[in-house]
Amino acid sequence: MTIAVTDALNTTTTLERKPDGEVLRINHPDGSIESFAYNALGQVVSHTNGKGQITRLSRNARGLPTRREDAKGKAVAYEYDKAIRLVALTKENDATYNFAYDNADRLIEEKRIDNLTRRFSYNLGGHLTQVEEIGYGDKGEQPRRSTFLERDPIGRLLAKLNDDARQDYAYDDGDRLLSIQRKQTDTGRKLGVTAEKLEFTYDLLGRLTKETTPQGALTYDYDPLSNLTTLTLPTGQHLNHLYYGSGHLHQLNLDGQLISDMERDDLHREIYRTQGKLTSCFGYDSMGRKSWQYATTLPAEKLSQIQNPLIKPERYVEHAYNSIHRRYEYDPAGELSRTLDKLRGETRYEYEANGQLLARNNGLIVDGEEFRYDAAANRLNFNTSRFDHVKDNRLKQWRNHEYKYDAWGNLIEKAVGIVRWQTFTYDCENRLVKTETMADTQVESTSSYQYDSLGRRVGKQSEIKGQSDQKRFLWQGLRMLREESPGQNSLYLYEPGSYAPLARVDQKEGETENKVYYYHTDQIGTPLEMTYPRHKPHLAKNEDWV
Repeated sequence: MTIAVTDALNTTTTLERKPDGEVLRINHPDGSIESFAYNALGQVVSHTNGKGQITRLSRNARGLPTRREDAKGKAVAYEYDKAIRLVALTKENDATYNFAYDNADRLIEEKRIDNLTRRFSYNLGGHLTQVEEIGYGDKGEQPRRSTFLERDPIGRLLAKLNDDARQDYAYDDGDRLLSIQRKQTDTGRKLGVTAEKLEFTYDLLGRLTKETTPQGALTYDYDPLSNLTTLTLPTGQHLNHLYYGSGHLHQLNLDGQLISDMERDDLHREIYRTQGKLTSCFGYDSMGRKSWQYATTLPAEKLSQIQNPLIKPERYVEHAYNSIHRRYEYDPAGELSRTLDKLRGETRYEYEANGQLLARNNGLIVDGEEFRYDAAANRLNFNTSRFDHVKDNRLKQWRNHEYKYDAWGNLIEKAVGIVRWQTFTYDCENRLVKTETMADTQVESTSSYQYDSLGRRVGKQSEIKGQSDQKRFLWQGLRMLREESPGQNSLYLYEPGSYAPLARVDQKEGETENKVYYYHTDQIGTPLEMTYPRHKPHLAKNEDWV
């Protein structure tokens, strides 16, 4: 049985199915083919991607997966007890996670491959009340720490207590979180933890309408379809969102100052975006992946005349008016295989059978890079044996870098050669709270960091070569919205529903005019350039592997 699905741009995907409905084969619009094989129970036992690379899944008599083997032949194994509970997971490097349960099938212990152990306790209602952690250091030391969770009769979290702070939670009658109040311990105070209160307000439909933090208050207004229309900042500024249809963003403005206008195709994908004096244009391949983009000084009304389906994209993508342009090519497995960038030239990518990046080549001997991994995908030096591995998944050495970890697996020391050394300090929730950098035996910089009760970084103090700097951060959900520093504030704006940055609005003390800088990202949202109307693009340098 064959089913064809055609979208609004007349692109067709066909699915070949068994009589019971299982998909045997997917013929994608770009000509690539995926296929699946099943056992007698109708469960997937193998998947073949567009390059013919096969991932296999072995199952026991109950149909539970017991082994997953990738196209490179590396396998992950799963082991179950008589109650069909996962008790062991063995990674590609033969390191094993172990799990234990109580008589109610609740997880009570997890032993990780780095010898870190977590134990879990519950109340009579089955709600988690304590997490005990037992660390494991290089010298065999085993420090302990615990997090206690207090709950009400229906299981709602009322308080969280650990070595650094106590956090109390309050709710309304609809079980919506109203506030989190934190009080630091003496230990937390030494790490920079401060007392704070976060408060949340909702409308009758349960939508968040106000969030109050020590960094300021955010107010939210919505349209009848619950799309955010206005975000009011602590400064009183209004970030306005204009939509069409069921909620497709087509404009952002700050108190009427245009940030960006957007146009979309019949699949509601963004194809035009104004960015100051530039207009960015985007094209997609038949699989919906970004295939090209450019930023041009041509006015928007000219673009529709230039972009013609009968003209090869490279002719208008690489037009002389375009200060930024790049094209993307993908292999049959969907991996990025080639980029053509006006400012960076051509770059080619090679992959192993399991999808790990093997090489990046841009034609320059000094700037190309090759990659090697152990069985568990830890990075190795290229001159090491293919049988080498990273013990406990804690990388100790790479190139001229040396690393040390604490008993919880956090990086605490990093040495670069013999001239540069960094130390890192963490709180009991593994959040970085202090760094110190030494260069040629002299302290070059120190920084300390603070977090709110939701784990978001809200403050940073630095001293670099005798110069002090302070920053405060305001968040909208999990996206950093505003950065405040002496003499200047920066507002960060993002693509809708994404973490890819769109623009930064700077306002300096004593100036009435906002300066708007625009980000230009790659196909996955990584910033590559920043533009300002009267300046050339600022280029970012990113690593292919971090």
